[in-house]
Amino acid sequence: SFKAKKWHLYLLDWCYVVTYLSTICSVVAFIRVSTGITTALIEYNSDLIHAGFAMACGPLAWSVFVFRNSIVFHDLEHSTSVFIHLSPFVFFWCLRWGSGVPSLIERTWPTMFHVCDSMTDFEAADTCMETWKGMLWCKACSASPLAFVIPPAILYLFVWSLPYYIIVLHRWREWCEETGHETLYSYFADTHPKAKE
Repeated sequence: SFKAKKWHLYLLDWCYVVTYLSTICSVVAFIRVSTGITTALIEYNSDLIHAGFAMACGPLAWSVFVFRNSIVFHDLEHSTSVFIHLSPFVFFWCLRWGSGVPSLIERTWPTMFHVCDSMTDFEAADTCMETWKGMLWCKACSASPLAFVIPPAILYLFVWSLPYYIIVLHRWREWCEETGHETLYSYFADTHPKAKE
């Protein structure tokens, strides 16, 4: 288990946090649509989807290759690692592109996820999926490049990076070293000694 190997601080790493955030936001959206109970997050639905898409389909998806994750069905650690890195990618990709029919998401769960501004935009995105060129680049339901940079950067810095640095890498540093608890940073420092120089 992670705790026996002193790996449980990995559960605070960015890949897990993105998975937690996408799960929490999906549950909150489901509760809002099912019961009518709203939260302050409804105002940021579109921004959160853009941020989630950028984080999950960007650094998180690429980390599968960087960390050489592989599916080994008889090994729980490998399977968990692949799942944690790829499940948000698959979720946000399908949410954005509707598994080939973007309007399917809006028809199935009306107003649950604010991906496009109107049903007309969704239908234009559906048309994009009919050609290879449209699949590679579609202007329907588009957002500015800053929408895919600013919200993810704010989430990364203030929700994870600064708290992680202050708590894990600063406050718990000696405790981690004394007890042998491993973090992603200590793992890379141990496996890549030239990085310490």
